[in-house]
Amino acid sequence: MTSMNPLSNKRTLIHGHRGARGIYPENSLVAIQYALELGCDGIEVDLCVTRDDHLIVHHDSTLSSDLVRNSQGEWIDRNIRARDCSLREIREFDIGRIKPSTEYALRFDTQTPVDGTRIPTLEEFINTVTKYSDDVIFNIELKSSPIYSKCFPDVETYVGLVMNALLKHNIVHRCFLQSFDWRLMCAAKKQIPQLLTGFLTDMQRDGSPLSPVSGKPDMWSNYQDLADFEESVPGMIKSMGGDVWSSNYQDLTLQSVESAHDMGLEVYVWTVNEISDMERMIEWGVDTITTDYPDRLLELMA
Repeated sequence: MTSMNPLSNKRTLIHGHRGARGIYPENSLVAIQYALELGCDGIEVDLCVTRDDHLIVHHDSTLSSDLVRNSQGEWIDRNIRARDCSLREIREFDIGRIKPSTEYALRFDTQTPVDGTRIPTLEEFINTVTKYSDDVIFNIELKSSPIYSKCFPDVETYVGLVMNALLKHNIVHRCFLQSFDWRLMCAAKKQIPQLLTGFLTDMQRDGSPLSPVSGKPDMWSNYQDLADFEESVPGMIKSMGGDVWSSNYQDLTLQSVESAHDMGLEVYVWTVNEISDMERMIEWGVDTITTDYPDRLLELMA
C-alpha cells in the first residue's frame, strides 16, 4: 500500500480529528497531545465563542448532555449554549468521558476516559502544539450557523477574533482554516489573503445537503448559486478564493478529486475511520485524510 498521492507524488497527510476522538476525549488537550506523539501531520479542532468573546475548542454550539458534567460530576440535564457561558463558567465543566449507554458512547466504545478534562481555549491548543513541534499544521474549523445566529458572533467579529489570535501567535503560515459557513472563509481570506482556507461540504447529513444546491443560493454558500458554476462545487470554491475542498469522503468520486486537482485545489477528506476507506482515499490521490483513529492510518501508511 503506497501512501503517496499518485497525481502529485506528494505524501498523503494525516490529521487527527478533534485530536484523536476515537482514542481520547474529543477536542481535549490529552487527545491533541496523543495525536502529536503519534506523529500526525496536523491536528483538527473546532472553535466556538463564549459570552465574553473567548475562543474555545469545542465542536457543537451547545455543551451536550452526552459529553459534559458539571463541577459536582453530574451529567448536565440539558444542552447549554457555549455562547451563553463565560470562560470562567466553561472552565467548570468536565468533558473527560462520554455518558454511558448513549449512542455516542456505543459509537466510540474504545475511547479512554480521562476524568477532570476541561474544555481548552484556542490559546492552550496553540501553545500545546507549538511546544511540541515547529511544523505540525493547525487545522481549525470555525463552527457557525447562519440559522442559529444567537450561538455565534456576527461574521466580522468572529473572523476578527480568530485572525487576531493567528497573528498574535504567528501561526498563519502553518494554519488551515475551514468552515461550512463560506461567509467566514471569504471574510478570512479578505483579511489575510495568504491564509490556507478550506470550504467544507457534506451531502450525507440526515439526508439534507450542507453543500451548495443549484438554484438555491443561501448564507451557507455566501449567497452564491451552484448553477452559475456549471454545477461544479470545486469550481465554485475556486472562484471564491478557496484553496481546499474539504469534503465528506463519502461524497467523492475519483473524477471529482481529479477535477478539483485540475483546478488547482487540494482535496481534504473527513472523517475516514475504516481501513478500506483510507486505502481508497489514498489511491484516489486526496491530499489530506482526517480521522478519529490516526493510529490506524499511520500503521497503514508505515
